[in-house]
Amino acid sequence: LLIPTNIFTEKILGFGTYKIPTGSMEPTLSIKDYLISDLTYFRKNELQRGDLVVFQYPKDLSKDFLKRVIAKEGEKIEIKDKQVYINDEPITEDYKVHNDERIYTRSENQQNNDYLRDNFGPSIVPSGYCFVLGDNRDNSSDSRFWGFLPVKNIKGKPLYIYWAKDKKRIGKTIK
Repeated sequence: LLIPTNIFTEKILGFGTYKIPTGSMEPTLSIKDYLISDLTYFRKNELQRGDLVVFQYPKDLSKDFLKRVIAKEGEKIEIKDKQVYINDEPITEDYKVHNDERIYTRSENQQNNDYLRDNFGPSIVPSGYCFVLGDNRDNSSDSRFWGFLPVKNIKGKPLYIYWAKDKKRIGKTIK
């Protein structure tokens, strides 16, 4: 979830400013980081795996979220014991963290969807969609739980942290 901080910049200048209220993108973004997002970026640039994206939450279009693109349309996504595979190949993700050593499996959790956190798919990303995850994998509401993200819901790409509790983070490029 993102909290917009200035509607004027979005409507007039093509930039959005947001405050991070949750830890789903830690360590990349921290709670109470303020960021600037380019809302025209994907009009000029193709969506890439690894891109951070600001988007309208598919379950409630009035809410903006920020996650990382993990798989694009036509790609096979699978998560096995917390390791992400794209087209049957493991991918390296230097940005992700796992704060819970437990690995949920389907057999242990017949009553709920906890197993999706650590084991998902395999599934092919449909045309016009992508698969997004938070960097804080054990604490993120993302495509594992609410489905593929329609590419049309993507609003922009975060660029910089313009204010942070940790002053050393101010001006940091978001990757």
